[in-house]
Amino acid sequence: MAKTFEVWSLAIIGALVLTGCPEPQYVGPACEKERDCNDISFCLQGDLYPGGICTMFCDSITGCTPDSWCVSLQGGVCLPECTSDADCREGWVCKDESVKGTEGETRARVCVGDDS
Repeated sequence: MAKTFEVWSLAIIGALVLTGCPEPQYVGPACEKERDCNDISFCLQGDLYPGGICTMFCDSITGCTPDSWCVSLQGGVCLPECTSDADCREGWVCKDESVKGTEGETRARVCVGDDS
């Protein structure tokens, strides 16, 4: 009986290792409340963020996840990187924004709400 339990335990652990657990998304998911976001992110809402967005405060690009940029909006927040509107969710557009810490000299394409 103990041997069977051990074999099944190893099989389950092996399956988890092979399939992997999805990485948590700290920047990008829609949110209504803080608890909708992962532990180090928060829910940012407003006209530029329809449906809310989980994000993190940042001072530079090193404070963001690899698929996001630290932009000067809201004093410095991470927003999802994009190349076109198709990369953003419905009601959002891909825009050039100033990268935080570059005094506006560097711009990045990020998803923000379509305020037009």
